[in-house]
Parts: sequence; C-alpha cells; structure tokens
Amino acid sequence: MSLLRSAVVFALSLLVAGLLLAQSGPDSGFPAFGTFNRDAIDTINVGNLNVHLEIPLFAKKGRAMDFSSKISFDNTPYRPSLPSCQGCN
Repeated sequence: MSLLRSAVVFALSLLVAGLLLAQSGPDSGFPAFGTFNRDAIDTINVGNLNVHLEIPLFAKKGRAMDFSSKISFDNTPYRPSLPSCQGCN
C-alpha cells in the first residue's frame, strides 16, 4: 500500500513540476543591441517602453568582497492589442 501511495505522490509531484516550468513572464531587463534612455535611477527601453528601476539601499566595503543592496523593478512591456469584433467575419 505504501509503495502505491509513494508512486502516486511521485507522479503528482512530476505533474506539478511540469506545470510550474511552463510559466514564463514578459521579457525584461536589458536586451542586446537595444536603445535605452538612462536617468539617475531609471532606464527606459525605447523599443518596448519597459521601465527598469534600481534604487540603491546601502553599500558596505569588505575585506575580500564588497556588499551592496538595491531594489530592482521591471514593469511589463507595453504590447498593443487590437479590439475584438463580435459580428466580424
């Protein structure tokens, strides 16, 4: 009975893992060969109007490695969509 139960749990975990891998978000960050408008804390991708914000929190010098912390944000790129028509062929 426990072998059957563990096989079912294993199969369900594989199914859930496969569904989680299918999640993909919009393209964000800095693509290669893009055109950007850079300011003090924000960068705007002129091609798709993606806004990338980086707000520094603090920085500390270390012996072997420096440590810094910042808050980063990418908004969803603008994608125009055409209105749908109910009675159109």
